[in-house]
Amino acid sequence: MKKSKIVSLLFTFAVILSAQIVLGISAYAGEINGTTTTMSFDVLGGGGSYAPYTLNINPAGEYCTRDTTLTLQINNISASYGIQNVYFVVTGYSYPGYPFNPGSQVTIQGGSISQGSCWGQLSWSDIPEHDGYTVKAYAVDTQGNNYTWTKTVKQDILRPTIEYPTITSNDRYMIASDGNPIVNSDVRLNFTVQDKTPYYTSWIKGISVKVYDSTQTQPIRTITITPNNPSNKNCGGYSSDIALLNLGNTQKTLTARITVTDYANNTTTVSKRFYYDRKYTTGRLSKGTPTASTVDCYFDTYSDISGLMYCKFIFTTLENGQPVSYEIYGTKVSSTRWKATLDKTTFNSSTGSFNIEVWSRDLIENYGLVGTLTHQF
Repeated sequence: MKKSKIVSLLFTFAVILSAQIVLGISAYAGEINGTTTTMSFDVLGGGGSYAPYTLNINPAGEYCTRDTTLTLQINNISASYGIQNVYFVVTGYSYPGYPFNPGSQVTIQGGSISQGSCWGQLSWSDIPEHDGYTVKAYAVDTQGNNYTWTKTVKQDILRPTIEYPTITSNDRYMIASDGNPIVNSDVRLNFTVQDKTPYYTSWIKGISVKVYDSTQTQPIRTITITPNNPSNKNCGGYSSDIALLNLGNTQKTLTARITVTDYANNTTTVSKRFYYDRKYTTGRLSKGTPTASTVDCYFDTYSDISGLMYCKFIFTTLENGQPVSYEIYGTKVSSTRWKATLDKTTFNSSTGSFNIEVWSRDLIENYGLVGTLTHQF
């Protein structure tokens, strides 16, 4: 190569280098992974009239928000890095296999550096809807070096769905007139959960079941369920065993409230009412006006969630010093009244004292002694 050409090339390189120095750009400026510094990049929910707050990160490592505004912030900017400019680039993307949604991009200029931080805000109305978004943060120093961080974000405003809540019982089970179950043992609550966010789910974060007694404001049972290993549609069936037997021999109106929350804090609650009944039908016993050989006996029932299947009257007296009994099922004479007639001719016209017991069995087969009466012939 001729000497004149070498001199010309060196002169050209010197001119370029001089121009870079004048512009304040280092010839060695490049892109640096910001996580190797003491600086940090945060993706936060809220902004505008709402104070920024930490977002949940789903199992895919994506930040999930349902806000209308996203706050982006680089922290711990120290003088030693010489940061003079901060900006953020948000790019939409879609998963393969779904209707193609061309990626779109928004650049957000960071504000002034204040107290070691610099932030910018993205309004979701400024970028088309995508399945997810890549957010790349840039902190540019005086030498033209770019410190970069990359995170992925979802904007999810759809609540999960809860479908097909049903109650099954280990033992007795029936359906009340209002279509809700009646049980007298421990039960299992079954239901299906799905997150129907467009394109891809934001994942189910938590599931809880709380059981309330209609007479109380605080739950009598609280059960936390671990979500299934998430899949593409994050839907699946769940079961929750609910212990009830330690409630005792009583009857209660219960409501199971299922609450499902996704990583964007969208929440759905669905309730399932059912009845717990381990108490046989009780009521008031009475007698009508007697004759010389008969007396009508009555059982007026109190309310029973299950309803009365039947009642049985047992009449007992002594014949020749030995107890003799006679059983008869009551006859229903009204919606709440049952009747049986004690006739002493059934006992060989014996006279003396007669004991009258009334037993009841409701439709879910709780059975027990209601009470006793006596009558003297």
